[in-house]
Amino acid sequence: MKAQEALNLLHEKNEKDLLKNLSELNSQLINKSNQSHYNKEKLLETEEVLKSDMGIKEYKLKHAYQMYLIEQQEELSIEILEIKSKIDKVKEEIIKSKRKNEKINDYFKDKEKEKKKEIERREIGRAHVWTPVTVNNLVCRLLLEK
Repeated sequence: MKAQEALNLLHEKNEKDLLKNLSELNSQLINKSNQSHYNKEKLLETEEVLKSDMGIKEYKLKHAYQMYLIEQQEELSIEILEIKSKIDKVKEEIIKSKRKNEKINDYFKDKEKEKKKEIERREIGRAHVWTPVTVNNLVCRLLLEK
């Protein structure tokens, strides 16, 4: 059982690390999504400002700011997709880890069942000796004793 416990501990530690990584990635995703939402609001504001009357210099500045926001939005979208991809990979690793742990537990359960079956197959031939006893041996012994 020590081997099984050691393997289970290793898998649990690996799962904890993966879950911690998943949590960090989810935090990053939320952060980037909030930035993206804020950026979209700013873009809408600059579009409204650009529709109003203003001088050429001011228009160029606002337009440059709008272009900057659009670039930022594209970069945030790419980062969000990358984070989502990483999250999917970590989830796959967690599932694989759980499957490995289940296989290990099944292996040790099967070994334990085999040991129990082997013990059940054995019978005591004499009080002091553990030997397998067949029905033929019992019948012959009974006939000889009579």
